Amino acid sequence: MTLQRALRGLVRTPGFTLGAALILGLASTGLLVVGTAVWQLFFKPLPFVDGDQLVTIHGYSQQISRDIGISVPLLGELEQVEGLVAVAGYEETEDRTDRDGQVWHVARVGAGLPDLLGLAPVLGSGFRAEHADPGAPTVALLAESVWQARFDRDPSVLGRDIEFRDVRARIIGIMPGSLTVPDADVQVWLPLQLGADEFSAENMSSFGGMHAIGRLQPGLTPAVFEQRLQQHFADHPGLAPLVQFFSLELRSRSLRDHWTAGKRAPLTLLAVAILAVLLTTLLNLAGLWMSRLLARGHVQAIQSALGAGQWQSLKNLAAEYLIVAALAMGLALMLSVPSLHWLKTLGVIDDSVPVSVAFGPATVMMAIAVAALAGLPILLAGWWQTQRRQTSPAALLGAGGVTARQAPARVRRALIVVQFAVAMALLVCVGLLLRSWHGLLNEDLGFQPQSLLVVSLAHDPDRPETAAAEALEQLAALPGVQSVSHATAVPFGRVESASNYELPDAEGFAARDRLVGPDYFKTLGITLSAGRSFDPDASGPDHAGVVIDEVLAHRYWPDGNAVGQQLIAPRPGERISHEIIGVAGTVRHMNLDEEPSMGTVYRFLPQPGSVTQLVASTSVPPESLIGPVRQSLTASLGESTAQGTSIATMDSLIRRSVSDRQPQIVLLSVFAALALLLSATGLYAVMSYSVRSRTTELGLRMALGADGAEVRRLMLADSIWLLLFGLGLGGVLALVGARLIASQLHGIGSTDPLSWTAATLTLALVLILAGWWPARRAAGLSPMNALYGGQK
Repeated sequence: MTLQRALRGLVRTPGFTLGAALILGLASTGLLVVGTAVWQLFFKPLPFVDGDQLVTIHGYSQQISRDIGISVPLLGELEQVEGLVAVAGYEETEDRTDRDGQVWHVARVGAGLPDLLGLAPVLGSGFRAEHADPGAPTVALLAESVWQARFDRDPSVLGRDIEFRDVRARIIGIMPGSLTVPDADVQVWLPLQLGADEFSAENMSSFGGMHAIGRLQPGLTPAVFEQRLQQHFADHPGLAPLVQFFSLELRSRSLRDHWTAGKRAPLTLLAVAILAVLLTTLLNLAGLWMSRLLARGHVQAIQSALGAGQWQSLKNLAAEYLIVAALAMGLALMLSVPSLHWLKTLGVIDDSVPVSVAFGPATVMMAIAVAALAGLPILLAGWWQTQRRQTSPAALLGAGGVTARQAPARVRRALIVVQFAVAMALLVCVGLLLRSWHGLLNEDLGFQPQSLLVVSLAHDPDRPETAAAEALEQLAALPGVQSVSHATAVPFGRVESASNYELPDAEGFAARDRLVGPDYFKTLGITLSAGRSFDPDASGPDHAGVVIDEVLAHRYWPDGNAVGQQLIAPRPGERISHEIIGVAGTVRHMNLDEEPSMGTVYRFLPQPGSVTQLVASTSVPPESLIGPVRQSLTASLGESTAQGTSIATMDSLIRRSVSDRQPQIVLLSVFAALALLLSATGLYAVMSYSVRSRTTELGLRMALGADGAEVRRLMLADSIWLLLFGLGLGGVLALVGARLIASQLHGIGSTDPLSWTAATLTLALVLILAGWWPARRAAGLSPMNALYGGQK
């Protein structure tokens, strides 16, 4: 009966019903999406046996602030570390094309990796120890998803061969979808076949593409194991050069932390923003429901006169909320799936990460919990108003006097002030992030990125020595290309290399090592502050001298005489001396906000090697050449090499380096706009109700001589006072929010005047406009109609 009565009441006010369900549903969608991501990324059990005991082991260079994997000899010695039960290596995935032209996402892993994770094949057998022996026939494990998609789960796939260009692999087993190492997109696993040469002590410092997963003893934490790891290898002679020159530090962290690295901070920020918007939504709804209860005072008086108690009003309110919440949560659940997809598109959630995020039962449970918790402030507001209400039916049925009841009005105004404050805090945070983003993108990079096209060639096993040279010629011949060059690592190309160097009779140091081709500095627009560039007729890197950057020049030759000095490159069995022939400007290589403290040494490479990156300076928009470049590569190098080649403008690579910040700005902007809209809506509703409830008072003022302008100023003054209180509280909340994002700000402080001023003016403008319309309507009241309650 109560639900039927509540439903009839909501049907009679469709605007209120749909509006309340819409704003609660939208705000809840964000919370459900972020809550689902947080649960599945950080709390849902991993799909492995005792997944909390799994750790990754890697080297970290404090000099270049990057993970650098491990070396093969180090992998072989890890099992000697106390507390490690088992360990397996793996390499990063790569795309390989078979003889039929089909592309496979392939990973080479240690033969013991599936057993270490506690995973068994769904069909066939897994790797055995002998499969890892050098020279043994190559076998392959197939992902269950590929077995389904390409072979329609045909059991006879076992025993078939996949013929890649460099190896033939026989399928021996099908692995379940829970095997997601190194990533969730792997289609084929091949066993690592490492021989004595790879495990030799000479390779101990050859860190790079190898990674390791280990299983700890029960009860041992990753932090304690990391201490044991560092103690075990503290004085290892093979690691001494890396420790000295690159500040190598061996680290270990849980497998979950490894896969979710970089996600905790942005998701925490988004969760705080969404909770702020949800708070604004609930305060808005509480104010609207209080106005709704006041407007139904006569109905409640009649019910009271007929014997209904105060609890009946609360039951009606609860029934109405349940109906609205059901509509809102239904909307939120429907929007959760596309919203999760949007977060993946923005890059907030990485779909290739083995810990996947998807709509599931946890999302539904969260929706129920959100609906229950969201109802508390609304029901409390209704209970408080019911307790404050006069109990005499005659009093409720009689005239309300010339002024509105003050207690409910004060509560509604307080709710509006809190909404203003939340909107202010979000606007300030968005302004700070936008200013920081703009500052980052306008940093001096040390080169001219505007008209550059970067081609990262895929390895061509059929022509490893000539493919890059052919591609360079094809690139140079395209219309619109002004100059071309090549390098082992171009700025923002996501490839890093570094080497040890020494000065005569002085200490050694680590520096970024770049092998570059003719016209490299000209093509990128890197200025030479002293000396000259490379002689294009030089025979190779050991005979052309070197160019250093200004970081090294100022550090070791502050008097400006770096040109002509000697730089020694220690190599296995020899020490090669290079003459410094030039000093180049400092370049930012990996990140816009990196501190250029390491220094760079450029060496000359006349022809590109098998692993190289090409760069072209263009006279036309570089993005217009992406299609022609790929067509040219397809014609000259073949489709498989062209498909595996990355072609991008330098501007896009630069933006990709800060792409983790862009989603936060976009989402915070959406939340700030929503909070601002809710605040404006709440102010409009409060002021409109104020005009209705003070109709008699306003009519009396106008009958006594007040004109429309005076009434308008009176009503606007209420809005301005609310705004001032909101700005004061919002300033405090904004300072807290600015502290949360301080680590992501670049070039500005958390009290940046422009950001704060823009946020204040935006909030003030929107809210004054929201209060203007009710004030304008109040100024247009007829005194006679107002005094008679609109009945004459």
